[in-house]
Amino acid sequence: PLFIATSVLHWSVRIRISPMSLRARVNGFTAWTNMRLTYKGVPLENVLKDLNKGVHLKTLLEEITGNSLRRLQSLEGLSPSQIQLRFDWFVGELKQRGHLRESFKADTKLLAAQKADETFDLLWEIVKRDAVHLWEEGEFLQLEDSIIIAEPFQMRNDPRVVERTPDPKPNRRKHAVQKSRRFQEKKPSAESCIMGLVRDHLKTIKECRRISVESFEDLARSKVLCGLDRKSG
Repeated sequence: PLFIATSVLHWSVRIRISPMSLRARVNGFTAWTNMRLTYKGVPLENVLKDLNKGVHLKTLLEEITGNSLRRLQSLEGLSPSQIQLRFDWFVGELKQRGHLRESFKADTKLLAAQKADETFDLLWEIVKRDAVHLWEEGEFLQLEDSIIIAEPFQMRNDPRVVERTPDPKPNRRKHAVQKSRRFQEKKPSAESCIMGLVRDHLKTIKECRRISVESFEDLARSKVLCGLDRKSG
């Protein structure tokens, strides 16, 4: 779980600060998508070309929401209009389950046509949701071993769930969960969450504790990126 969490954080940062070249963005979003599909064993080589092939779209939806959509199956052999309809279902399901803002506008015709900007905008919205979820759960990933929470960490989450039931015993555990960021009504922006997670992670690495991160420009520094690659200790 910590590997997945760190990977999401790492690629969120890299996607956010990458040069605006098409290749850099393709590499970043492809790596993030493959990290999301780690347990599915269906890696993509190029997210622009592969997302509307085979069952990649179906598999990504299942991994994000934890639910399958029976009508969304393989995209092989489908016409452009049929693929567009599947993207309509994909976006609609993510909105219905709270993984995309209702106000988010997606041109599914352009998504079906493998247009870069539309695809990256959609994926970045999902990455931002991951960042907020990591921010909510991140404090637990860094707790002492003696404090165990009732629920295991997972990237597959339901943002519609407002309240979770903490394990009533022991009191330290209950206190830790009740003080969780999960219960904050007003969440910071995804960008603020990423910045906070970077700072929190660097504090767990002895050689990186004095590194100052005040802006996204700071994230491009090699020391910061190297720190994200390292384990706590």
